[in-house]
Amino acid sequence: RLRYLLGGLALTLVLASGTYALVAPDPSARLTEFYALGAQGLAESYPREVAPGQPMHVPLGIVNREGAPGRYRVEARSAGQVLAQAGPIELADGASWQAPLSYALPQAGADQQVDILLFRDDAPDPYRQLRLWVNVVESNQ
Repeated sequence: RLRYLLGGLALTLVLASGTYALVAPDPSARLTEFYALGAQGLAESYPREVAPGQPMHVPLGIVNREGAPGRYRVEARSAGQVLAQAGPIELADGASWQAPLSYALPQAGADQQVDILLFRDDAPDPYRQLRLWVNVVESNQ
């Protein structure tokens, strides 16, 4: 009897742990969404061409799905130069933020890389990163 009882208990523990693995939330699913939107409010049609010094406005969004409140800041950088900043942005778990980030590229050049960096909780390294490529062209006027 004891053998059957211990076997049944072991089987119950195995089934319970297997069921927990199926229904437990995936810890890797806890993340912060970070996105940029284009002119139509979609994740496409980003600004691709501007004149030197012409302000660009890129709508950004952050959604905190970390399971805890978070503090964020955003930086736009190109060629090692900080072009714009936003924050600190305090978000409760499940909360979102959306606002345009405005910056300008000072010099003409094709395919200039703009990195839009998201920092979380005063960390020195970016938590998320978006990259845009922009042609900065002199006007022919």
